[in-house]
Amino acid sequence: MGGRRRGRGRWAMVAVLIGAAAASLAAAPGASAALAPPSASAWGDNELGQVGNGSRATVEFDSPLSVTLPAAVKQAAASPDDYASAAVLATGEVEVWGSNAFGEAGPSAPNPSLSPELISGLAGITQVAVGGGHVLALDSAGTVWSWGNNSYGQLGAPGPCLPPARRPGELHSGPRLRERVAAVRPGSRG
Repeated sequence: MGGRRRGRGRWAMVAVLIGAAAASLAAAPGASAALAPPSASAWGDNELGQVGNGSRATVEFDSPLSVTLPAAVKQAAASPDDYASAAVLATGEVEVWGSNAFGEAGPSAPNPSLSPELISGLAGITQVAVGGGHVLALDSAGTVWSWGNNSYGQLGAPGPCLPPARRPGELHSGPRLRERVAAVRPGSRG
């Protein structure tokens, strides 16, 4: 497992060769993930376990490492703030790893979560998006689920600055969601 000492503020182009063509890429300034079904790989900053290989290190991994997941992967996502990553499994479930400061990896996961953690209560998920301290998931019925930091109202729950939601909650329809949602994308704040 190759790594190099952190070089804050330096950008480097990394060529990645994975056994098959990557079907999905998730990139953040310091950590990235690639999906070549049925597996996922990650590389980059691993200070908070963003690589998902069970370790926490002050080195950056410049070569892809396999992320161990219980089922084939359909989609990968990385937080724009570098701190967490997620994957939608072929089973329709979601696994999250990295920072768990706001419950991104679930209520019983350690902080940081060095290996993928199954998010309970979700089924039929087709897409996941990771924001700055929060996660959004879209299910096959078009329902949006959100959890994590809500200090700016990013979970769509009434009233910002609530304590973090450490379990997924349904983003209720109404004036904000009149139509079936087709995709989710988080912001980076908070």
